[in-house]
Amino acid sequence: MQKLCVVIALISLLGIGFTFYSHMMSDEMQLERLGYSKEVITQLRNENSEMIDKIIRDKRSSEELLDYLFVKNFNYDCYDEYVDLKEKYPELEATEVVYVASFFEHVFVPTLLQNGYDETTIDMWFQSPNFSQYIKTGDITTLNSILSFAKETGNDLYTLLEYVSYEKRYPQIGINETIVQVDEYQNTIFPALKQKGYQAEEIEVLYTSCELTDLKALIDTDLNPSQTLELMTASSFSSANFEIYDEVLNSGHSITYALQYAKYPNVKSNFYEAIVSTPNPNQLLALVNKNYQLEATYVPTDFVPLDVTLSTFALTGTNYLRRDAADATEKLFEAAKEEGIELLLRSGYISYETQKKNYEQDLYEMGMEYAEKISMRPGHSEHQLGLAIDVTSDSVNQSLSVDFAKTEEGKWVLEHAHEFGFIIRYPENREAEVGYTYQPWHLRYVGVEVASEIYENDWVLEDYILTYGLLDQ
Repeated sequence: MQKLCVVIALISLLGIGFTFYSHMMSDEMQLERLGYSKEVITQLRNENSEMIDKIIRDKRSSEELLDYLFVKNFNYDCYDEYVDLKEKYPELEATEVVYVASFFEHVFVPTLLQNGYDETTIDMWFQSPNFSQYIKTGDITTLNSILSFAKETGNDLYTLLEYVSYEKRYPQIGINETIVQVDEYQNTIFPALKQKGYQAEEIEVLYTSCELTDLKALIDTDLNPSQTLELMTASSFSSANFEIYDEVLNSGHSITYALQYAKYPNVKSNFYEAIVSTPNPNQLLALVNKNYQLEATYVPTDFVPLDVTLSTFALTGTNYLRRDAADATEKLFEAAKEEGIELLLRSGYISYETQKKNYEQDLYEMGMEYAEKISMRPGHSEHQLGLAIDVTSDSVNQSLSVDFAKTEEGKWVLEHAHEFGFIIRYPENREAEVGYTYQPWHLRYVGVEVASEIYENDWVLEDYILTYGLLDQ
């Protein structure tokens, strides 16, 4: 009896031990010992039960796997690849790691291999910072673009990245046109610019800033690298204007002039076709011409009467100017008189209303074609500024005639007007630039310093304004 009890006791202990061992060796217990919570274990049983044996076999801890376990398309057999990818690109989230690794394994690398790229070349790509930047950000879209260009061309990584960059700039042109244009740049434009003296880094700046058609235009200009790069620093720069910049600079003008000329094409061309309001009309150098117009209501505020000899034909009420211009006019007339030159004033300030009447009268008497060459439309006359005068002399019967230039009075004015702050506003042979035929009698007050610079350089007022960028001030 005693032996029977012992046997029974041993059997019970063995049963308990087996039960305990079975429990200890159960999947759940082993997963718990690896750090998995009951909730995670339950989720594994419901969603990916076949993975449990692999986890237990390899003793993969929760700390290792938990970030990846329930990511869509997670492949346990690729875990080591996930780890490597994460180590190289710590910026990637777990979902991105799985996605990118799957893309490279199943799409990217196999496709490249099928299209003739070898494994060594592909491995080198992954060492490239320019390529890696798209991996770091999980940018599958761009990686797919690289793959598409690779399939289409079989080119090296540098060229493929150029295709991608160009495609991002011009997404509307499509893959084939992108290839054509980038190839043209690399095979034709780049060497041509190199030949003209541009450094590789300078060409890269041009390439990323300018249209290819504009770069081809640049090649045909005389612009040198220093001129081009200086032009590009300006906020008003446009690569579409390379030919204009070239033309202006070849004429001896400054970089600023070239930029302004391109920005404001209505200053010296397209007369009466691109009319805008005169900016800052109270400024001494306010521009009034066939495209820069004064408002009908504009009237200067610092009028003073002129103490000079008036022509018999002087317009009533026009012997007024702004103070500085009036003082300069009196000095001009006095200096001329001291040298035996008798000047007469035909007009100073002319209101908008008076100019309107004068213009309509000129149209009636001379016709449109001639009137437009000699007479100003209302709002387009410098006389309204109170800074312009018309002078004459008895030697031309007090008329406003080009013959005035041949007289002693006209010659004196041409030689000395700048000394008193005046310019011949519409010089001889400059109609294409100012819009009016030669008017030796029409003087514009701009101040002695400016007038002298214009005189010495044989400029017109528009040249000075463009040279110093005054329209942007």
